[in-house]
Amino acid sequence: MTGQGMAIAGLVMGYLGIALTTVYIVFMIFVFRTTLSRDIPANEIAAITTLRTYDQALKAYATKCPQQGYPATLLPLGPGLGNCTRANLTDARLAVALPVRKGYMFQYTPGVNGSEQVRVFALVARPVQPNLTGKRFFFLDEAGVIRQADSQVIGPRSDPVDTPKSEGEQDEDQN
Repeated sequence: MTGQGMAIAGLVMGYLGIALTTVYIVFMIFVFRTTLSRDIPANEIAAITTLRTYDQALKAYATKCPQQGYPATLLPLGPGLGNCTRANLTDARLAVALPVRKGYMFQYTPGVNGSEQVRVFALVARPVQPNLTGKRFFFLDEAGVIRQADSQVIGPRSDPVDTPKSEGEQDEDQN
């Protein structure tokens, strides 16, 4: 029989190709995970910034629409005519039912306190993949204080996020 050596060489090369492809895929998965985890501080800063944006937009909406108070969902904050249906207070990516931004998912829950007017709310920022896209969970309510926790058990009694000191406060600390 002729060609037996070529057949064996073809099988060896095929199996070697499969093995190398598998090693490459596993390597790329680890590189991807490492890259994402390095962005945890940036993702957390983006989540805090987004919560501040929501805080401003929600308060502006409550001022603009006093009969409604805070919106029932995040949708009315988005682009539109500037009325209470579409208040034009934030971009379209943040004015969706369950926004996701920079590895964090934002969940808005309005609360009715004694009347049909929405006077309270809770906004929670959760990492899409805990310990991979973010380590901390964040909370915001109508008081405007952003709070943090290392677990999903977070609320108005959680620790506030440390805010950077202004130059005047830093000078007082040094004296």
